[in-house]
Amino acid sequence: MKFGHNLSRNVVPEWSSSYIRYKPLKKLIKSAADNVKAGQEPDLAGEISSDSLAG
Repeated sequence: MKFGHNLSRNVVPEWSSSYIRYKPLKKLIKSAADNVKAGQEPDLAGEISSDSLAG
């Protein structure tokens, strides 16, 4: 089973608002890795917002 599926099944209700949204985080990491492979500097600070990753 994939991590993202297991994560959503095992959320503790009291902590659900504090979880990081896994799918946008995964896309951000993939984008940064692609930039590094292309010889570019990843700009993670410009792409992260509290709305995009907050649960």
